[in-house]
Amino acid sequence: MKMNFSILTVLLAFTSYSNAASEAHANLESKNDSKVIGSAHFKELPEGLEIEYKILGLKKDGNYGFHIHEKGDCSSKDAKSAGSHYQKIAETGGTSLETPEAFAGDLPSLVSNNKGIAQGRLLIANLSLEGVNPVKDLAIMVHGGPDDATKHSAPRVACGVIKPMKAKK
Repeated sequence: MKMNFSILTVLLAFTSYSNAASEAHANLESKNDSKVIGSAHFKELPEGLEIEYKILGLKKDGNYGFHIHEKGDCSSKDAKSAGSHYQKIAETGGTSLETPEAFAGDLPSLVSNNKGIAQGRLLIANLSLEGVNPVKDLAIMVHGGPDDATKHSAPRVACGVIKPMKAKK
C-alpha cells in the first residue's frame, strides 16, 4: 500500500508541473504613447498553442497586426527592444494575412469592435510554449495598423512578455 501512495504522489506532482508548464500569460502594456492594453493567455494543446486574448484601447472597427517577436523584452518606449518578428520559417517573408507560413510568430490580424476591443481565441498549429517554435519568454505585440507586406509594420502600440504560469498549490 505504501508503494501505491508513492506512485500517486509522483503522478500528482508531475500533473501539477505539467499544468504549470503548459500554460503562460502575458500582460500587454501600452507603447508609443498609445492607450492600448490587454492580456493574452497561452495553453498548450495536442493540436497546437491556444491563445486567448483581450485587447482594449484600439480604434473602433480597426484591423491590427498581431505577432510574436523574437525577444522577451518590452522595456523600450517604442517596444523595439522586442526585436523582429519571431522565427523566419520561409523565404517569402510577408505578413500573417498574406503568407502565414512565412514566420512562426505571425498571428492572424486583430479586428476591433465598435468599442475598440479585440477579443478572441486562436489555435496556432506551428507554435508551442517549449516544443516546436517555442514562444515562452518571448514578446507578444500589437501593431497600430494592419499587416502590409509592401512596407514595414505599423508602430508597436502594446507589448507583453509571455511568462509561464506558476503551479497552483
